[in-house]
Amino acid sequence: FDGIDTRGNRNAFDAVLGYVPQKDIMHDELTVEQSLTYTAKLRIARDATRTEIKAAVAHAIEAVDLTGREKTLISQLSGGQKKRVSIAMELLASPRLLILDEPTSGLSPDLDRSMMELCRKLSHENCTVLMVTHNMSNINLCDKIAFLGTGGVLCYYGSPEAMDEYFDVELTSDIFEKLHDPEQVEYYRRKYFTSPEFNRLAARFPAAAKEAEKRCKA
Repeated sequence: FDGIDTRGNRNAFDAVLGYVPQKDIMHDELTVEQSLTYTAKLRIARDATRTEIKAAVAHAIEAVDLTGREKTLISQLSGGQKKRVSIAMELLASPRLLILDEPTSGLSPDLDRSMMELCRKLSHENCTVLMVTHNMSNINLCDKIAFLGTGGVLCYYGSPEAMDEYFDVELTSDIFEKLHDPEQVEYYRRKYFTSPEFNRLAARFPAAAKEAEKRCKA
């Protein structure tokens, strides 16, 4: 992260990185406000006053568009609303990078869209949002897409608008089938690491680009 190995410096990144797992981890018998208040007492400064904690909770609730649900029990929330609470828990620490694992998994199409719009809004508020997903329906809301082939090989990084042409497919979902084939994976790996997009990034971040290429060859 910014050129620093996070594994060897984990304590330094507690307040910088936020992580929302695919399975929501919350106490069903607490209200939204109670759940976030307890989380705030664990995540923000130990000397924070009650007023500061209350303000942080109110800000997190507003950020994930749950205003009016403060007194609602977690057990009474929809799947999409529970995911918003999970995100709010991480926002209490004001992370610079928020990592989401399949945040739209199991959601209906309208809730999927709503969640993606929320993530886009958060990405414009001084927080980079990194999302792992297999759902392509609202992928156009992302600024950049990284597509990995079998084995975790980087085969594409760029805008969602250029992706279908890059992979020569009519349906974005067809890319998955291509990248199960080892020969196709190697073809697109080579294509990406000779692309203008990679060369542009390599000029800005030479050390990171060299490491990425080395890892994908391994």
